[in-house]
Amino acid sequence: MPRKVSGFTLIEVLVVIGLLGLVASLGSAIGFDTLGRSATREERDTLVSLLWSARARALANVHESAQGVHIDWNTYVLFEGSSYNSSDPDNQVISRNPTVNISGGTDIIFAQLSGDVATGVGTLTMSGPTGEATVVMNGAGRIEW
Repeated sequence: MPRKVSGFTLIEVLVVIGLLGLVASLGSAIGFDTLGRSATREERDTLVSLLWSARARALANVHESAQGVHIDWNTYVLFEGSSYNSSDPDNQVISRNPTVNISGGTDIIFAQLSGDVATGVGTLTMSGPTGEATVVMNGAGRIEW
């Protein structure tokens, strides 16, 4: 009577290990791509939030002056007035991700009471390691992303 042997053959084990390796490598590639795009989206969301804040402050006529956002290579600065003054002690400095490049302007200024964009009308383009995002502002202060 033949003896029944249970278990896996070496070929079956190697096939399963190969398939697991393939699935793991595809999953990690997709995961890293998503992480890179999320960094760009996070910077876009931060910038849009700061623009909305500056516009709301201009509409509310805070300190009876225009409000703006200055974009540096590693910071955003919320400021008051019709131009950016780096030595103003009332500036609010917010860190940003320097790996995400922003082109299209450095100062966006909203006019007091109307919220119109006095300076900085146009498109800001953000590009990170694996993704891009845009923020568009028109003269009436509308912000689209």
